Amino acid sequence: MPRLRNDPIPGRSTSGEAAVRGIALASLGYFIITGADAAVKYALPEIGVAGAMLWRGVVGAAAVALIARGRGLWPRNTRLVLGRSFLHCSVSALWYVVWLAGLGLADSYAVAAAAPLLMTLLAIPMLGEAVGWRRWISCLLGFSGVLFMLQPGGDLWRWEVAVLLVAVVGVAVSRIWTRTLASTDTAATIAFWLMLMHIPLGLALLPVTALWPEGRAPNLFPSWPLLLLLVFFGVSNAVAHLLFARPMR
Repeated sequence: MPRLRNDPIPGRSTSGEAAVRGIALASLGYFIITGADAAVKYALPEIGVAGAMLWRGVVGAAAVALIARGRGLWPRNTRLVLGRSFLHCSVSALWYVVWLAGLGLADSYAVAAAAPLLMTLLAIPMLGEAVGWRRWISCLLGFSGVLFMLQPGGDLWRWEVAVLLVAVVGVAVSRIWTRTLASTDTAATIAFWLMLMHIPLGLALLPVTALWPEGRAPNLFPSWPLLLLLVFFGVSNAVAHLLFARPMR
């Protein structure tokens, strides 16, 4: 029997099924990245910001390459892949700085909750997407929730939060660029170059001793328990960013 024009193509999901699968993948990615964030926050006083960048880059890039079996890692949209990777790595460095300064994980996540709202707004000029009244109402409600968590004028408002707000803008732009890259590059390509970009940025940060507690150099090779935690940190980041990129496709 011939397939009708509106029949679903065999082997492909409907848009609703694809959306649910994408949400599930992204949710799993956020669950994994939370564990990675807790691990690096614990290790930061010992390894410093540069150490976190280097371990994330080396272990994360190796993990992506192994998962992808070394295939399909070369970018097609080279300029955007590298630009997005540099932006995201810069955001990571800012996040590590505020964690090292003592900002709590829960407080930083409260600030990060503004990222989806910014993505909705930026998707209009950057992607040409239309935002209907339902989404605008959702954005307003979401922004109210962010303000409730941040408590304007409260103890949470200090210089670390100002730095994180800059980082959140970078996160929103980076995720929109991920959406753009999904039409040209694979999830493995996007994740691999993101991880790899952490290495040169980490090396560039090594001489900046002001980022370490009491101005001391970071210990890049701490005790074995902490090394295992850093391996978990790198692998978790690799898997999470593979999961983040997949729903965009």
